[in-house]
Parts: sequence; C-alpha cells; structure tokens
Amino acid sequence: MDGEIDVMPLMHSLLDLDYKIAIPNKNQLLRFEGWNETNEDVIPDTIITPVIAFDDHFNRLGFGGGWYDTMIEKLRPLGKIFIGVAYEKQYCKDLPVEKHDQKLDIIITEMCVRFESGLPKKADRKE
Repeated sequence: MDGEIDVMPLMHSLLDLDYKIAIPNKNQLLRFEGWNETNEDVIPDTIITPVIAFDDHFNRLGFGGGWYDTMIEKLRPLGKIFIGVAYEKQYCKDLPVEKHDQKLDIIITEMCVRFESGLPKKADRKE
C-alpha cells in the first residue's frame, strides 16, 4: 500500500453506471477534465479524494501539497460535496491540523460510511 487507496475500480464502476467521471488537472487548480474524453472541462458536483489518513473530525491528510485543500476551499461555497476514500486502517483519532486544512463531508472505507453531521444521510434512508 503506497498510502492512498486505488480509486480506479470505483471510477470504472461509476462509468459502468453511466456516471460522468472527471479527473483533476494538477497543473491548473480548479480545472477538471472528462476522463477518457479530450478537451472537455468539467466542474463536478461531487469530488472524491484519496487520503493517507483521516480522523473523527473529517480532517484528511494527503501528500502535503495543499492542492486538495485549496480546491475544497474554493469549491465548497458552490455547494460541492467532498468524499474521502480510504482503508479503515488509515483512521487516526485526531490528526494534526493547520489553518489551511479543509475538512471532508463524507469518508468511505471498506468498513463503513461516515457522514459529517450537517449532510443528509441518504444511505440511511429506508426504501
């Protein structure tokens, strides 16, 4: 394990369900491109982020570049949802947090789904 969960199987599953997938352009902040498409800029409604570690307060630890923190800060006012995906063994009770660090809305592991208290819990809704 290199620290981040492999999101490729999730991306392929979402494509099979006819979801549109976009990936970040790491060279241009806030620019996403359609996956397997050329020259199509997309601003997704939901952003899935791999994490190295996460805590009970929905803080995430990445590789330290601050790219996702800046993106979350800029896109959160637009109503975007940020989901971290990780292995349960990447859980820490409390992570060290700096002023620029941004929280996630949802964290998904192979064991459970954690919702930030302000979000509706559609997964808990009985059909």
